[in-house]
Amino acid sequence: MDLRKRSGFTERSRVRKKMERLVLSQDTRFDNISVPAILECGMRSIVLFFFFLVVNFSSDKQYFDSSEVRQSNGLLLLRKNNAKLNGILRAYYKSGEVRYKLQYRDGIKHGPSVEYERNGSVKRKKLYKNGKPFSPKTDRVRSSQNRNEVVRSQKKDQNPKPPATLLPDPTPTNSIGMKFALIPAGKFTMGAPKWEQEKAYKQCVEQGEKESNCKSWHIEAEEEHQVEIAQPFYLGKYEVTQGQWKEVMGWDSWKDSDEFKKNENHPNKFPLEGSSYPVVFISWEDAQEFIKKLNGREGCSNPVGDAYMRPYDLKSGCYRLPTEAEWEYASRAGTKTVNYWGNDENGACIYGNVGDRSLAKLSKFRAYRTILRELYPEMLGPVVHQCNDGYSFLAKVGSFKPNAWGIYDTIGNVWEWTLDWYSSTYYKRSPAKDPVNLTKGSYRVNRGGSWSNYARDCRSAVRISDSPGLRSGFLGFRLLRTP
Repeated sequence: MDLRKRSGFTERSRVRKKMERLVLSQDTRFDNISVPAILECGMRSIVLFFFFLVVNFSSDKQYFDSSEVRQSNGLLLLRKNNAKLNGILRAYYKSGEVRYKLQYRDGIKHGPSVEYERNGSVKRKKLYKNGKPFSPKTDRVRSSQNRNEVVRSQKKDQNPKPPATLLPDPTPTNSIGMKFALIPAGKFTMGAPKWEQEKAYKQCVEQGEKESNCKSWHIEAEEEHQVEIAQPFYLGKYEVTQGQWKEVMGWDSWKDSDEFKKNENHPNKFPLEGSSYPVVFISWEDAQEFIKKLNGREGCSNPVGDAYMRPYDLKSGCYRLPTEAEWEYASRAGTKTVNYWGNDENGACIYGNVGDRSLAKLSKFRAYRTILRELYPEMLGPVVHQCNDGYSFLAKVGSFKPNAWGIYDTIGNVWEWTLDWYSSTYYKRSPAKDPVNLTKGSYRVNRGGSWSNYARDCRSAVRISDSPGLRSGFLGFRLLRTP
């Protein structure tokens, strides 16, 4: 039989001839295709092939991401497009049980590695650190240098040395009921920043003082400088009270003082009396007599004579006035603001007894009101603190909130005598460590402001001076005790 007569073959031939006629009619003969075109097409195909090969290879085997999970050859892979392998990689048996659990950090083994049986039990467990097996036991030392260090540290731990200074009681109380707070050693910025100095200077001039005096008091005397308090010390939590004074000295500080008796303008009912009120009408020299008697009463035989001659040589348990730097350091209690409660001067009525609106109550005490108006007319004006602390005169010690170290009334109530002689330029040349001005001058320094003072004098940085023999109803003191 002739195969050409088969219908299928005949049909295929007919279709082929028809397609040839169609191609020829469109003038698209294959011999019109050039060799460069063929090569360009081939190169593009090769480039695309390698591109998809690299993308598939990198996405399958190098990068992991917790957002995309897929199953491949029994491994559960996490793909991350922009970082090395981090986290836990798990390998599975074909049946679905976990076979390995490996933990990686930046592409290397780091952390616990566990191999499991098919039933889920742990077959082997290792701990890796930066790609190397790691044992957490401290007694395994891999080098002689590390071994010696471990031995030395173990011996040191077995025989600890006692601390150089033992301070078992952070708040001791002495025989007359004085309570003390432990002040740690440290460094701080003493003085006031420029903006605070300029504000105090402006207020001083506006209140009628000479510009030269205001500059000396608030610009020169309050310049900022760094100070180190090298040793911890105890400072009285409260100002010395009238009751404590009388117990040691045997006489009333204000009622029996010559200044009070000869000044007929002070009425007998002037509200300064009470065993819990701060002692007033005390000069710097009176305070030294009190310290001598208290040291003798407490069994402190002072080897250096007067407590103000060589203050840092005092024996443990002895008393003296704080230096000016120690006073400000304890008053600030680690703060850098105008006062230990912040920069708001009208917040003083919560933390101290200052010159405030309660001074209006002075009308009840006509004689003392007359003195204030003659000597301190600005006290009854708008320059006082715009708040009300509830006290026109003295307040009992501890009536207001303390600072962060448990010290009360460092701002307000009474000015407090310190150890130093006054010099407005002393801190330009003073040592940074434990400064104290023992060079004899005309005035001693007192700090902190009183119940009658306005904002510019009730600050942590303010310094004033008075004659060592001066007694007044604004002056008192508190004590430092050596640890």
